[in-house]
Amino acid sequence: MSPSIHTSCGHPNEVFTPPPLDRQLSVPQIFDWHYLHNPDHPVFVHAHRADAGQIPALNQITFKTVVPAAHCAGHLVAERCGFDLNNDCRTYGTVAMLAIADTITTFTTIVGMMRAGITVFPISPRFSPPVIAHLLAKNGVSHVLVSPEQHLQELAKEAIYEVVHYYPKCEPQIIAMLEYSDLYANSNYIALPIAPTNFAGFGFCESEVAFEQLPKRHWDLDGVAMIIHSSCSTSQYPKSIRWTHRIALQNTMAPLHSKESLCGQIIGCHGIELFHTLGLLFLLFSTTGGITLATFPPQSPAVLQTPEAVFEGYKATNPAYALANPRFIQEWANDDTKVNFLATMKGLIFGGKLLASAVGNRLSERVKLLPSYGSTEAGQISAFLSERTSGSDWEYFQINPSCSTYFEPLSDTLSRLYLLQTPSQALSCVNASIDGIPAYDTGDLLVPHPSRNGFWKVLGRASERIMLSTGEFVCVLQSFHSALVVLTEDQLGQNPRVSSVLLFGQARPRLGALVELKADFAFDPERDTDKLAEFMEYFWYFVAKINVQLPKIAHIHRELIIVAKPSKPFTYTQKNSPRRAAILAEYQSEIDGLYGSPVSDSLYALDTSSTSIPSIVTA
Repeated sequence: MSPSIHTSCGHPNEVFTPPPLDRQLSVPQIFDWHYLHNPDHPVFVHAHRADAGQIPALNQITFKTVVPAAHCAGHLVAERCGFDLNNDCRTYGTVAMLAIADTITTFTTIVGMMRAGITVFPISPRFSPPVIAHLLAKNGVSHVLVSPEQHLQELAKEAIYEVVHYYPKCEPQIIAMLEYSDLYANSNYIALPIAPTNFAGFGFCESEVAFEQLPKRHWDLDGVAMIIHSSCSTSQYPKSIRWTHRIALQNTMAPLHSKESLCGQIIGCHGIELFHTLGLLFLLFSTTGGITLATFPPQSPAVLQTPEAVFEGYKATNPAYALANPRFIQEWANDDTKVNFLATMKGLIFGGKLLASAVGNRLSERVKLLPSYGSTEAGQISAFLSERTSGSDWEYFQINPSCSTYFEPLSDTLSRLYLLQTPSQALSCVNASIDGIPAYDTGDLLVPHPSRNGFWKVLGRASERIMLSTGEFVCVLQSFHSALVVLTEDQLGQNPRVSSVLLFGQARPRLGALVELKADFAFDPERDTDKLAEFMEYFWYFVAKINVQLPKIAHIHRELIIVAKPSKPFTYTQKNSPRRAAILAEYQSEIDGLYGSPVSDSLYALDTSSTSIPSIVTA
């Protein structure tokens, strides 16, 4: 075992035996392994409802309970889909999951489907019927697990209607999503003795189990374990990424490289969503590092994940660390009581999108912020819980030691990140080659820490750059003294009346900004000209202060500011980021109207698909 890998438990009463790290067992086999070797280690902890005046107790759900429930889930899904699990060589249809069930039930169902050899495809319930239909048809989904909530049932039916209408070769069947009571109704049984050390993980001996186990399987690590979709931020439809058992396994390793032993540590996962890559990564992390996930109590319907509910979940379970959506963090940052509690934690993990610099700078004075960086295509890229020496470093992280990387220099301080395929790092997506080595171009722009070697910060996407008609590139980035870099759009979005801002100006001589207002300040710019005039005066003062810090080529011009119409609201990805391409396309006529008719000379037809950046103006 590598000396850099931590596996011992930090709690004196916690006994956790790490699973074999030779990459021979698949993730479902590791769960089976834990049933025999770590039966009493808690996978989940949640607050138990207490009577009025009583302090809520904590319930633990251990591997000796979770693993039988997962096997039960595999049996139930197969039964409802009509799959014959006794045929080890059979390839079953892909089963999608369109659900808002509680985390424990969803987690257990996914593990059980993987253990049964059923490819699972969790889909965001926020997607529209046409998007869901596209995902179902593209991936040949045979069945869809759907929660009982009426709006989800209607969403599924609308999506399948679209599938049948536009993709006649595919007709998925709706089946009922499993509930907690289906899986954990009979969870009281005697803990089993530790199994022999030569246990191979391909099934249990009859004398070692107290539940109906799933049949033994032949595991092909290069077989598909699950399908994950992207956030639909850069295209009309989200991408479908197939994770093999090998890729799932390599993503389990990240917690083992943490500088601090995480064994026995509780991580608040009340805001986790298991149709997100970040949520699924925490499912995988639970198999190796001995961590325990704190969640809401399992119930149907599930607790709605609001900033207030998630924070109260943290208070009830008192985790050492917590995982949070940056949007939630931004709300908590305005409440001193909440900040005081967050400051008692060892760290607040955030990911999925960037945290606003102004919020992070203020919060990091008291709260230890820990960025988690990854992607659907690549999994966990940042080190799990990177070292932190000062609050001012909160945006920077180290690279996951399991990742082989290449940084393409674009300027003295700006690089584009690639991941390289190696014997220890399989890639789910290959779209580049570096010196003959298959690679994945993340499309992300990073800058190194000015003084700490090996630490990096994400600035944004390489696609988030605008080529003006002069041929000069303007990234939606701003540079101060070559070290501190923040997003210009993010700066503009910090205005208290503003929800989101998108810059535009592709193949035009000057930059403009499309502004969506918060609901409390929204108005119709076409009908209420007085409010429009007042807002433009107010907002221009704010923009002018930002312009003085920018190169002239990157100035935002007053006459090129558009206020979004209520009839054309911004649409957002599941990461709560504006869908840039779709929104700008929706407002193309308004943008053209500000500049005049679209230019028709050769400059307008310049090729912007090149991955090289001849000159970058960091604005």
